[in-house]
Amino acid sequence: MGNKGLSFGNPYTLVASNDPEEQEKAVKYADILANSVMLQNTIDISNVVIQLVKEGSFIAREDLKYISPLLTEHIKRFGDYVVDLSIKPQDANKSLKLPL
Repeated sequence: MGNKGLSFGNPYTLVASNDPEEQEKAVKYADILANSVMLQNTIDISNVVIQLVKEGSFIAREDLKYISPLLTEHIKRFGDYVVDLSIKPQDANKSLKLPL
């Protein structure tokens, strides 16, 4: 899907209006959406790494820099999403015992 998948409607147009305020809103909304996806991906990746370490896998801190949080292939643009704000992410720094 790529970054185009993060936009609503036609991925090739930024905004249908010539109004600068509407264009600015469209850019800000796209940024919020991309940042939200990256945050959730970072949490998901961290949880997988934590689980792998708990299962005995060795994961070097150096290797983690090659994982990008801007993955979009798994996003369902028009799917049903449930947001549960009562779930708090684990603190990866406390949970991981990675070598420096």
